[in-house]
Amino acid sequence: MSDYNKIKKRFNQEILKGRLSKIEFWAMNNAVRRWLQRNVELKVFQRFLKKQNIDLNNKAILDAGCGSGYSTEIISKIFNPSKIIAFDLMPEQIKLAQKRRTDAVFIFGVIHHVCSWKKALKEISRVLKNRGALLIEEPRVIFKWNEFENELNSIGYEILEKAKLMGNYFKSYLCILK
Repeated sequence: MSDYNKIKKRFNQEILKGRLSKIEFWAMNNAVRRWLQRNVELKVFQRFLKKQNIDLNNKAILDAGCGSGYSTEIISKIFNPSKIIAFDLMPEQIKLAQKRRTDAVFIFGVIHHVCSWKKALKEISRVLKNRGALLIEEPRVIFKWNEFENELNSIGYEILEKAKLMGNYFKSYLCILK
């Protein structure tokens, strides 16, 4: 087996466990990643919201998969939410988020870490208010884009905006819960 295939196999095993590999943990927690979230990913989401005339200022927002909390910090600064809820893969925090209804959910590259990613998207729809916004950025790691988009539609999300990042490897979406 080539080195590439060994690395890919190990990476996929970690994803199936819902954990970050050591390399990905480092990649998610450094200055370059924070710069990308602030200056690329969040800017795409802001452009989507503006184009669709969706104002999240003073709204309830959920940051699903908040990791170190940096995304929660920048969402708070930009949107000044009335309430922001942040959680990661810890079951105790997921239970807290399940009790609340929010106007928007931000997800920065988390769904591909969840073994049951389709169930995760469905659960997110449960905590969103009717016509609530889902802003999601994901790499194409465990699903094909048409599979991902079909799942969003089958749950009841309407995809209003989408954009490719880094070629076709990452995509950002703005969806509304119908």
